[in-house]
Amino acid sequence: MTWFPGNPVVTAEDHAEWQLWRRFRILKGQRSRRARSRRIDYYASPEANETIDKCRTKTAGGDASSIINRIIEEWAAARRNLLSDS
Repeated sequence: MTWFPGNPVVTAEDHAEWQLWRRFRILKGQRSRRARSRRIDYYASPEANETIDKCRTKTAGGDASSIINRIIEEWAAARRNLLSDS
């Protein structure tokens, strides 16, 4: 290997080695990020999809994950209030 991090990319071989290193680094970072996240497979019913779609916006917080988070947080708060009233 002629190229390593910190050196300029000069030859075609250097470029190929840089691309390989870059791809490996990107995949390693992705694995690290995903390892820190809880993943839940969720397939919404047509009614749930309709509710999510009505809440969508093009601004921050308008994606499906943010909308589902808000719904769960609101449900949990309502449930806590209901339990504390009993």
